[in-house]
Order: sequence, then C-alpha cells, then structure tokens
Amino acid sequence: MINPEPTTFDLIEAAACIWETYLETLREEHERGGGPYTDFVEAHGYATTRAAVIDPALATACHKAFAEAMNAGRYDGPFDWDWCPEFFAKCVLMDADTIRLRDDWQVRAAAITTL
Repeated sequence: MINPEPTTFDLIEAAACIWETYLETLREEHERGGGPYTDFVEAHGYATTRAAVIDPALATACHKAFAEAMNAGRYDGPFDWDWCPEFFAKCVLMDADTIRLRDDWQVRAAAITTL
C-alpha cells in the first residue's frame, strides 16, 4: 500500500516529475510549431512557468491520486514515466494564462488506469 498522505520527498518527487513532463511536452510542441505549453512560457517566462507547474497543490493531488489508483488496483505502472504525464494531461487546465487543477480533476484521475 502506498500512503496517500505525501511526505516531503513524495512532494519533491511529484513536482520534479511534473516539471519533467512539462519540459518534454514543451519540446514536442516546439517540434510541431507551438501550442499551449509554448504559449504559457512565452507569455510568462520560465521562472513563472516553473513556479506554476511545481505548485504544491498539483504535486499533492498527483501523489494522492497515484496512491489511490495503486491501492485500489486500477494502476500498476511507473509514477514518473507514465502516471505524471497522464495526470498532467488529463487533470491540469493548461492555456496561455492558466496552469491549475481542473475542477473535476479527481474524476479524471480516477479514470487513469493500466488495467
């Protein structure tokens, strides 16, 4: 069982993985000519973007949702390479002015499954 209450390390790991997800998606967008990740960075700069992406609320939600999915037997994949990209894509509202949890993020997170 994974403890759904994150430790400091869990939050640091989640924030780092979410930031890596953002950077990887940003790189892919650049290759395609742009998109919302690129638009946000261009509008706000990297420091503001990083602060928004590594927000403790996002990291906490990401960890808790992963723990719930693993403990319920709905998910058995890796946290860093699979869960975080799925969580960010499905549970985070992303446009040129916003990076935040979607209002229905818990429902969306519960739908992430490997089984």
